[in-house]
Amino acid sequence: MTMKISGQHLQIVQKIQETFKIGLKNSKAFMEHINLKHGDCHRCNYTNLIGENIICPKYKSVNTNWKI
Repeated sequence: MTMKISGQHLQIVQKIQETFKIGLKNSKAFMEHINLKHGDCHRCNYTNLIGENIICPKYKSVNTNWKI
């Protein structure tokens, strides 16, 4: 996600809140699980994630794996 890479975290959280009609806490949690690079886990160095919403087999963390 381009906004996440550029450091616009506040704008991302606000957009998530507006889009999904969820609160601040859940919006922040959702944002933290968006991959910076498609196919790469947001928490570890695993690089073969396939699918949109997937659990990393190495770290066991949920990833929102959007190809943008």
